[in-house]
Amino acid sequence: MHPAQLYEALSYFIIFFILLFLYRRDTVKIGNGFYFGLSIFLIFTMRVLIEFFKN
Repeated sequence: MHPAQLYEALSYFIIFFILLFLYRRDTVKIGNGFYFGLSIFLIFTMRVLIEFFKN
C-alpha cells in the first residue's frame, strides 16, 4: 500500500517550484495563458500517474 496522498502533495510542491523557476528565469514575456496551461497539464499528468498507485 502506497501513501498516494503524500505522493500527490509532493508532486504539487515540485510543480510549484518548477513553475516558479520558469517564471523567474523568463526574461522575455510569454503569452497570457502559458503558465496556467503548463500548470494544468502538469497537474493532470501527475494525477494520472499517481492513480496507478491507489487501490
